[in-house]
Amino acid sequence: MHEITETVESLLAEHGCPGCAVGIAHRDETVLAAYGQARTDPAAPFRVDTRVPVASMSKPFTATAVLALVEAGKVELDAPVRTYLPDFRVADEAASKAVTVRHLLRHAVGWIGDIPGEGDRGDGALAAHVVAMKDAPQVLPPGTTFSYANSGFVVAGRIVEVVTGEVYEEHVRRTILEPLGMTSSTFFAEQSISAPAMSGLVPRCANPAGGLISTAADQLAWLRWWMSDDERGPITVATRRRMFTELVPVGAGPASAGLSWHIVHHPGADLVYHEGRLSGSASVGLFVPQARFAAVVLTNADAGEPLHRALTEKLLAEYAGIQFHDPQLQPDVDAATVAALVGSYVVPHIGGPDERISVRSQDSGLVIRLESEHDPDVHPDGLQLGREQGDLFRVRNGVWRGFPAEFLRTDDGALLGLRIGGRVFRRTHSDG
Repeated sequence: MHEITETVESLLAEHGCPGCAVGIAHRDETVLAAYGQARTDPAAPFRVDTRVPVASMSKPFTATAVLALVEAGKVELDAPVRTYLPDFRVADEAASKAVTVRHLLRHAVGWIGDIPGEGDRGDGALAAHVVAMKDAPQVLPPGTTFSYANSGFVVAGRIVEVVTGEVYEEHVRRTILEPLGMTSSTFFAEQSISAPAMSGLVPRCANPAGGLISTAADQLAWLRWWMSDDERGPITVATRRRMFTELVPVGAGPASAGLSWHIVHHPGADLVYHEGRLSGSASVGLFVPQARFAAVVLTNADAGEPLHRALTEKLLAEYAGIQFHDPQLQPDVDAATVAALVGSYVVPHIGGPDERISVRSQDSGLVIRLESEHDPDVHPDGLQLGREQGDLFRVRNGVWRGFPAEFLRTDDGALLGLRIGGRVFRRTHSDG
């Protein structure tokens, strides 16, 4: 534990992060510790019971609620969404009819990933937001490929409400949080005022995708349950296993998508994880079933993302034998490939400027520039790409260093789009 403390304190200083909480479970041992400040003005120490917005780490809770309904025979994964929400629609009618519950939980809906939500905190917020999705444009047909979509989990949360007759948050509290003893977790910041809490609120309509506020202790208990053979709780062991073993590949690398969980395959071990990021917080929860190892890191700064990645890489090496190696990249790309890939790639938005990426040639290689307000300062000079294999590249500089950037093709080889940051940007035109 002394070595972990030194590592965490060094990373806090290196990344300028005020504080964090860390939870580690290995076999029958558990470690919980907190470091630094939860708030700086007024000052308050970070504690293991500090409540933190865990953002997208909320998604497996929504998926669990849906799978419990599948076990009960009330929902079918491959049924169209309109089976449960007859009036559901996005801008593309064919997609509205074709999208299934499984597509929602596997980030395969094909429409845009984020849809602006109102600040309504009432019980009808989720229903109203799903109705407002009628203008959501399509990027790809449902089921084409993985493209990270908060909006799909919002629809899944609404299905939970309609099928159960309960508001989403109450259903998750009653069927998941309470049975698993996660009594410090809530979807409502106003319920955490008495605890050391951080600011961090999403519109209520976004709760199924990213609204949970939780603690390191609660999140570690949650991850232990996923690895266990305990049949108590909202879903069976068999269903839990299905959610992170029945997978579809995400591109040419070692990553796969389960039902809400992300999986990276390593020799002899599978890393199952979910990250969460909001403005002012960045966290991760992960487990390796084969090693009976789990870890959670909750931070209170945007800089917490490189911190938790550096820390969990160290922990995974020590406790699960998983080693991370930078892949060999080819900085130079042949002229024919450059000519084929340069151009514009876009995600359309509702009522605002499209999110656009340009791919340009530079010094016998490729560079990406973001031409929108989305993550405007990822790197002011663009993201340099190095080729790993085929159409799979990785970012070589900036805060996204190491992130995969994969050019996608149709079955006949035509260029379809670019997936970066987990999201697909559709090809619009070539500059070649």
